[in-house]
Amino acid sequence: NFSKVYYRLAWMWLGLWSLSLALPVARFERGYDNARGVFILLLGWLGPLAGEFAWFGNLTFLAMTSLALLRARRRRSALLLAGATLAFALNGLFWRAMYDDAGEARILAFALGFYVWQLALVGASLTTVWRWVKKPQE
Repeated sequence: NFSKVYYRLAWMWLGLWSLSLALPVARFERGYDNARGVFILLLGWLGPLAGEFAWFGNLTFLAMTSLALLRARRRRSALLLAGATLAFALNGLFWRAMYDDAGEARILAFALGFYVWQLALVGASLTTVWRWVKKPQE
């Protein structure tokens, strides 16, 4: 059944997102090398001060996934959240530094946690679009 597949995929994306919180996110010029996703999640709300808005993707992802898990029939809301989540994930590709009281710590390379986070956000967004384009009447 199509709805069951969508429901199971939502759980999978949520699981991957949760896994990304436990993994290292990036290698930095100084410090933060072992920063896990949960650390970035807790500090990410400061990102907009530096013009980085990807952290908001976590909020839209959780709202979009909640709609799927609650089996809500809110096509417009789901598609808007999917679009916003994709935009925030794209913005995350332009993340270049961490900032603290000592200044800028440039990112040298992204680590597994970042890629798992990207996969969860993009995968959930595309799954949501697929669900509502394929079966909009449900």
